[in-house]
Amino acid sequence: MEAWEIAVILGVVEGLTEFIPVSSTGHLIIASHLLGFFGEKAASFQVAIQFGAILAVLLLYWRRFADLLPLAKNAGQCKNSNLAGWTGIWRIAAATFPALVIGYLTKDLIKTYLFTPWAVTIALAGGGVAILIEAARNCDNGPGHRSGAISGSCPMARHFAVRCHDRRRHASRP
Repeated sequence: MEAWEIAVILGVVEGLTEFIPVSSTGHLIIASHLLGFFGEKAASFQVAIQFGAILAVLLLYWRRFADLLPLAKNAGQCKNSNLAGWTGIWRIAAATFPALVIGYLTKDLIKTYLFTPWAVTIALAGGGVAILIEAARNCDNGPGHRSGAISGSCPMARHFAVRCHDRRRHASRP
């Protein structure tokens, strides 16, 4: 397969997975290996393509990011946000710092063991099962309170949620 064909396929994978609640990095790793594209060139390409995705998010949500900045003209726009101004910047930094330190200290282990297709496949499958279980558990709040993002778009989660709703309805009968 030509390099440009691989780039197009991986670009489509990144584009489809960036804005939905799945791991775009994981899907890139799996797709790259399925296409026989791995090694340093693949890693560099994945970084570049994800940088493009990050820029797209910044462009799409630029106003939200600008509202976080502690500028005088933005001061009143984020009254309901805990992340506005310097306080929000410090909160984001405090939440990010532990991950940066742990990532730096364990980067070799992460690169060796977690960026493999098998590790990613297991993580994606485990995350999918966790989402389905949570969708089924949350049906106790009633059908109007279920997460539309999960139960509305995933037939398996919808099946679990309907079964849970039916079970709750039958349990409440005298």
